[in-house]
Amino acid sequence: MLAFQISWQVLAPLPEPRAALLHAVVEGRLLAAGGTQWQDGQKLWSRRCDFFDPQTNTWSPGPPLPMPRADSAAVEVGGDTFFLGGTSDGRVLDDVIVFDGTNWQSKPDMRLPAPRSYAQAAIVNRRIYLLSGLEKTGDIASARSDVWMWNLDRPDDGWTSVSQIPEPARSNYGFVVLDGKAYLFGGVSPTANGFRNLAESWSYDFARNEWTALPGVPVATRAWMAAALQNSILLLGGYTDRFVDTVLNFSPGSKTMQHSGRLPHGLADARFLQIGGRLYVTGGESGMKVRSASTWEGRPER
Repeated sequence: MLAFQISWQVLAPLPEPRAALLHAVVEGRLLAAGGTQWQDGQKLWSRRCDFFDPQTNTWSPGPPLPMPRADSAAVEVGGDTFFLGGTSDGRVLDDVIVFDGTNWQSKPDMRLPAPRSYAQAAIVNRRIYLLSGLEKTGDIASARSDVWMWNLDRPDDGWTSVSQIPEPARSNYGFVVLDGKAYLFGGVSPTANGFRNLAESWSYDFARNEWTALPGVPVATRAWMAAALQNSILLLGGYTDRFVDTVLNFSPGSKTMQHSGRLPHGLADARFLQIGGRLYVTGGESGMKVRSASTWEGRPER
């Protein structure tokens, strides 16, 4: 694998610091909606919606969410972004909403079989997949291993169960889809006395419905982020016993991992999205109950 480093540029900050945001790329702009923050020891959910334009390095307001929302899985289908499950004011959701770039719309026909937060979503061959997640707010013991599928060409079939993530049940893992496979790295799993971070990694072949164990990550990590870039998978930030600023580069071909630099500061519970060959991230958690307003642009350099 030809290694590359990521150089980071600090951009205009998010107007209001939040984590667990709903993210999407909409006509070349970064959508940052909802999310959570802490005030006077209380966790608050937001309806706020903002757009970031990388061309002008500016933020502009967008249409507010129908209700406060965070921790939703997201998948883009033909220019629309589907947000599945999540949390709102302390409860876990089982609904689905769609953003078409201008309006938010509820999809009652797509209601999930059970509530899920911190799930992950993928779109492969016009099938939406939803993987795992928590059934109760902030309760790692409620982590589930289900893999559900929604066929966009056969909506009357509803959600069907197609697989289970290999044990143990987990949440908050790095997740990305590349070349028809999902990749899962680390995460957090319940134990008899609480929970533990994971160092194991897996790939899932959607067409074959097949799981394959991968080499483990260097340090057991949860709440980190994964992004596909130049046929590699980047693993960014996360939490071990501290907030991490490391960037790792995993090659699906050679199954090897190298360092690709560091973030400007430790960050967890965010999402890195690609626009024009560069990575963008905003918000996230930079300390215990500390929300970040940072916005960064990452550029690969050989």
